[in-house]
Amino acid sequence: MDACIQQAVNLFEAAERARHAREIFVKDLQRLSTGTQNSQLLTLLGNATLGTSSTLVDRALEVASSHHEAQIRKNGDFYITHPIAVAQCIARWGGSCNDVLVGLLHDVGEDSPAGLEVTLSAIGREFGAEVAWGVMALTKSASIDKDAANFEAYQRVSASLGFGQVGVAAVKLADRLHNSCTAWFLSKEKIARLDRENAKWYAPLAHRVGAYALADIFANSVAQLREETFLEYETRAWIPAALEACTETMT
Repeated sequence: MDACIQQAVNLFEAAERARHAREIFVKDLQRLSTGTQNSQLLTLLGNATLGTSSTLVDRALEVASSHHEAQIRKNGDFYITHPIAVAQCIARWGGSCNDVLVGLLHDVGEDSPAGLEVTLSAIGREFGAEVAWGVMALTKSASIDKDAANFEAYQRVSASLGFGQVGVAAVKLADRLHNSCTAWFLSKEKIARLDRENAKWYAPLAHRVGAYALADIFANSVAQLREETFLEYETRAWIPAALEACTETMT
């Protein structure tokens, strides 16, 4: 097949995956907002009004889609599929509206044409200081090497638990879970590196917040994970319990 035609086919398939991922996310929110599930949606979206919260989520999706519009993941997917997947995890794990917003926006601070400070300021004005703080905590520095940047971001996430910011840790865990589940295209050396980082940093972090299924996942090889079932690796709504435990520790 001609290379140009193959590239067009690949882009079309990636677009279809992105569209499908967004549809699943929207259906999840619609399912939670119908009938007897309405109270679950209100809990999920932080006791805000249904209309306002839905508008915020839709706006965050619009901002993320615009920011990542020209970006393609290394596995060939449009980049927007990643923050959508992270937000899906947060919703299913019982996160608040702000947690879902941080999940959708967690990567917009990196490589921002406007600069990180301008981007965070805009997020703060539109979505609030808590969301902007979460995005900042999850943004890796571009001025240092990758290993140091990853460690710096991990330290900020770990420190956030001391301030009761369980949602930030949850977004980082969801981010890492999805990246691990989509690592099939990496070399054996890079997968081994992922495994070492997962076991050293993310398994203990997951255990610390009571996400024990995630801790077990991060303690094993990512080669066992499958992208199509990543939402099933941890299905409990564990964030509220972790937040309660964290709050008790602080008092």
